Amino acid sequence: MYAYTILELYNITEERNSKGLKKFTYDSLSRDGKHAYFAAHCDYLVTEDKGLRQKAFILYELFGMQTQILTVSDFINNHSLFLRREDDENTFRQALIYDIKHALQITDKTDIRTGVNFHVYKTTHIYFNYFNRMQRVDMPGVVTLTLFCERNRIAGFLMHREIQLVIFKLIEAFGPDIDKKGLYEIGENIDADYLRMWMTNNGHLSLYVCKLERGVMLAFDVEMNH
Repeated sequence: MYAYTILELYNITEERNSKGLKKFTYDSLSRDGKHAYFAAHCDYLVTEDKGLRQKAFILYELFGMQTQILTVSDFINNHSLFLRREDDENTFRQALIYDIKHALQITDKTDIRTGVNFHVYKTTHIYFNYFNRMQRVDMPGVVTLTLFCERNRIAGFLMHREIQLVIFKLIEAFGPDIDKKGLYEIGENIDADYLRMWMTNNGHLSLYVCKLERGVMLAFDVEMNH
């Protein structure tokens, strides 16, 4: 927020219109700075405000943030990418099987406590427009795949809207969860064993919050029988 304000106060990114230097108030500057800040936790910042785009671009480059900046037209033109999703359990599992064979393997390790081998892959596409990594753990008769999102985060927390969106997409694909909790409501207990769970003919699917040293993240476990 300090950096965003300084860019304007020192005329580094001064905005002009047909009448000359564009007027602004500190409140409006602070509000735009908050937009840039919260967007830094997301994949995209969508805005028609040229000044906001300019300042956000400088700050994201300066602080190594990976948020992409789009105009409304850019966002609309990429609608096919944003709407791409897994429609049901069958297409979802087909995508997972494809990734097991073709995804780029990042790590191959053995848990020193259990002796279990696990592998981490960069997925060939982003599942539910959110998960871009997959961990595979092989156990006798069962393979457990865990999808998670690897981002260059500037803070180790989850946004409620983030959880809300993922659960909405999972319910669209797999139907009601076993507890009939339905859509996520802000204020739910995220420290439970799982947020939502689905039972299938091949095992179970469960979404939960995983707490790590570098922060918290959403994880989606998929059990697949050999």
